[in-house]
Amino acid sequence: MSITRELRESVPVEIHTDERRIYGANPQERTRPSTHSARSREAKYRIVKQQFSVNRQGFGGQPLLSHLDVVHSQELEAQYGGQYEWFWGVPGVFQALAAPLTGQMVPAAPETNDPHEQRLGYWGALHYLLLHRLGWARPDRGLRWWYDQGKPAQDPTMALILAVWDADGHVDAYLAWLLKGQPVFLAPESQPWAEWPTEREPLPDRWVRWAADIERAGELSESKYFLGGWDPLHLSGHTGEGGEPDPASTLTVTSRTERRAVFVTDTMNAWHYDLAKKASKLPEGNKPPWRVDVFVRPVGFLGTYRKSYQTGLWFTGRHSYHAAGN
Repeated sequence: MSITRELRESVPVEIHTDERRIYGANPQERTRPSTHSARSREAKYRIVKQQFSVNRQGFGGQPLLSHLDVVHSQELEAQYGGQYEWFWGVPGVFQALAAPLTGQMVPAAPETNDPHEQRLGYWGALHYLLLHRLGWARPDRGLRWWYDQGKPAQDPTMALILAVWDADGHVDAYLAWLLKGQPVFLAPESQPWAEWPTEREPLPDRWVRWAADIERAGELSESKYFLGGWDPLHLSGHTGEGGEPDPASTLTVTSRTERRAVFVTDTMNAWHYDLAKKASKLPEGNKPPWRVDVFVRPVGFLGTYRKSYQTGLWFTGRHSYHAAGN
């Protein structure tokens, strides 16, 4: 099935560990090419020693929106990771991480007149990366740590987040929403929604003031995406992992000595739980954790995952980043 996609112009960003410089127009001045344009300009990002060349994608679901039976089909959800409106941007961010210089599609920042699905897909992709690449059960803790550390970018996932969502100026609103309710994700048995604690852990005074300032700024601006209810974008109910595991998925040991394996599945909306279940049968022992290359056929290579002895969760990247969000 052909899906019309709209490309947006993005701005080159060069980021180092100790400073960030943005060249070209600021986010408010970015232009939007015609939907009939055959090309869009590439955005080149340099983050520490990692460089990303990506294109920014607008929601192109008009043909799909007229056929909701297709949008909500199990086949489509299995390919994207969940309900299309929230997950249309997920494959592109994984492909950008797997092949940083190939101009993959990542969601563009939503604009005032965009369809609501642009907002859902934009923050849905960020949300998914934190849960299913970093393995953060408590993304509010992880992002607070990241801010307190000066937003380091040695981890590829955070490097991409810094170059896209943070460069757009939109991580603040997402974090302020998380701090309001402190939802807990990645519950056992692939529960595809968040748990909301009845008692929240107290925040340092500076973080209480910070969250209040962000909320006030949102009320005064057009950036009201996280205002108007406990979970206005319904992210807590669209976390991925709501599908059925692929009965034909495989976990193949490639080296017992080096403790390496490969996991392959056709299902994007149940792979994380399926990986954990199948990998639980791998030999344990006081050795380095197993490193598993994860492939979801409709999307591609998701990363090399390992199980944390500290949290019991599967993640990819640096363990220090993973631990910070749990």
